[in-house]
Amino acid sequence: MNDEMPINLPRYVFRRANGSFRYKRNVPKHLRALLGKDTLYRQLGDSYREAMQALPLVHARVEALLNDETNKSARERSVELIRGALGDEVAELVLAEAVPEYSPIEDALNDFGKALHKQKMPAEVVQQVYSGRLKPDTMTLEKALQEYVAYKSDTPKAAREIGQRVERLRTDMQAVFG
Repeated sequence: MNDEMPINLPRYVFRRANGSFRYKRNVPKHLRALLGKDTLYRQLGDSYREAMQALPLVHARVEALLNDETNKSARERSVELIRGALGDEVAELVLAEAVPEYSPIEDALNDFGKALHKQKMPAEVVQQVYSGRLKPDTMTLEKALQEYVAYKSDTPKAAREIGQRVERLRTDMQAVFG
C-alpha cells in the first residue's frame, strides 16, 4: 500500500482482506422487502485514493436509490414489478386496463401476485399485481406541495425561494394541525 491511509475510514467504507475498499450500506427495514436485500455493497477501488474519489458518487447513487424507493407509490412499484417479471407488453396491457379475462396473461399476473405475497411485499402492491388493475395514486398534501415546487421552479433562484416558502408553510401547518 503506497497511499497514505488514515486510521479511521469514512462512514460506510471498509477495507477488504485483499486490500480493496467497499461501500457497505444497511437497507432500512421498511425497504428490505421492496429491494430484496438487507445490505447494499459497491466496489470503491483498490487504493485509498481511488476509494475517496469514487465515494461521493457511489454514496449519492445509493442515497438516490433509497429515496426513490421510499417515495415510490404502490402503482409505480406495481408497474415496475410487472414490467420486470412479465415484460413490457403485459405492463402496457395493465396500464391500459386491457388485461383479457381468463387468459394466460391474467394467470401469469395471479401467479406473480402470489409469489410477491410470499416475499412479504406490501399488500397494496400484491393486490394490484394479482388483479391486473391499478388503483390511481392518492393525492396527499405532501405530494401536492412537491408537485407545486416542481411546477413552479424554473430557475435555481425560484426553486430556492419556492422551497423556502413551502418549508414555512409546512412548519405553519405542523404548528396548527400538530
